[in-house]
Amino acid sequence: MELRRGITSIAFIVLLAALVIVAIVSMPNIFATETQTVPMNASIQQVIGFELSGNLSLGIFFTNATTRHIQYPITQMDYWNNATENYGDDTNYGTMYWVHTFDTNTAPTKVCHCVCNNLTCSGGDCQKNVDYMYIYVPSEPDSEGVRWANATSATGVDDTPQYSFPPPGTDVYQVVNASMPEYKDAYIYLRYWLNPYPDTITSGTYNTTYRFKIVEASLDCGECDC
Repeated sequence: MELRRGITSIAFIVLLAALVIVAIVSMPNIFATETQTVPMNASIQQVIGFELSGNLSLGIFFTNATTRHIQYPITQMDYWNNATENYGDDTNYGTMYWVHTFDTNTAPTKVCHCVCNNLTCSGGDCQKNVDYMYIYVPSEPDSEGVRWANATSATGVDDTPQYSFPPPGTDVYQVVNASMPEYKDAYIYLRYWLNPYPDTITSGTYNTTYRFKIVEASLDCGECDC
């Protein structure tokens, strides 16, 4: 009897343990974890804009020697001839050529420019669309062609040419100012000069197209898509 009672007790304990194990396995695992991923997205459009001064918007008109305001035919072939408004301010002789970036710009901006072609004959004794003067002279880039200078004030621009343009046709924008500030009216002032090349160029009127562009300061200005 004692043996049977002991066996019965053991069987009961085993059965009870089995039920407890089943119950534990069947319970939700309160220590389990689960993850899910969802997208997070935003699109940014920085607001940037600029304007050119009235004189710059009209164009760059080279005149003889140091003449101001009026464009005369150039007769000095070995000289840095002014653009008409290099010293256009009648009070302090500051330049009238400027680029203004707006105080509504939400990011710093980079100002770039390019010249589309060499100065090409459009009328006169020269051969139209054939004869041309060089914007950039590879053999004498510092002493011939078209050059420019810039500063952050109208009177602070150098009185002598400082920079050459890239050769037209290379599709390269040149940086004028690499970082104009955001949320501030900012100006960059310019002057331009022409020393005709070749010196024996035929008399006539020569034209080209000059282009400005601004981009966010962190970006490249890209190709000059004239």
